Amino acid sequence: MTAWQRFVREHDDRRSFVVAYIALALVLSIWISLFWLVAVVSVHVGLELGRHQALGCAPGRALKAALWETKLDWALVLFALVVSVYIDTVLGLVGLGSAARLSAGAARGGARFLSWKTALRTALLSADDAAQVVRAIARRSAKSPQSRSIGDTALAHTAAHTTLVDGHGAGENATGAAKSLHPPEPWRQSWALGDKFAVTLGAAAALLLGFSPWLTASSVSEIAARLLGELHPWP
Repeated sequence: MTAWQRFVREHDDRRSFVVAYIALALVLSIWISLFWLVAVVSVHVGLELGRHQALGCAPGRALKAALWETKLDWALVLFALVVSVYIDTVLGLVGLGSAARLSAGAARGGARFLSWKTALRTALLSADDAAQVVRAIARRSAKSPQSRSIGDTALAHTAAHTTLVDGHGAGENATGAAKSLHPPEPWRQSWALGDKFAVTLGAAAALLLGFSPWLTASSVSEIAARLLGELHPWP
């Protein structure tokens, strides 16, 4: 196994990857645009896809497993988009927007509004990355068989099947091992607390984006333009 193959299979357990992933996601999304957050998450999906294929999963199954493994990442992308769509409305509700518009020094008020907006955006996106830290810690500390990925489970069953085929078992045992080559997809198994949190966050963020034209009193075209602006590579 080459160093790259080992990295692909063990990337989530490597501190260097976790630190670099979180730092890039935070810095690029705050100081450039959310396009780069999507790009970083897409790289993570690619690594997960390669890991599951290396563990013996078929391409379609590996893709579904990779998307499931990165569901928190995508939920946080949706949450970051929600922050971008709603941040002006939230600041306006607490009076910062009107204070900026009505102050005697409009330029100074506008600068204060932008500083509050940047600070709130930074805090919320930092919370996103705090969730990534928790996810990484949970993955490293998980010891139970249920915490293994679908690819690791498939690898174990493949090894068992190979042993039986080589002559160390037969009959019903071989048949049972063959059937276990395709264990249930992880989303069909019992969900851990982290799984429930990621799915709930993603669903809530998707709903907030869907209802944003009514909740923010903005038109669909205005929301779309704002999202496209956030997803542009350069601000």
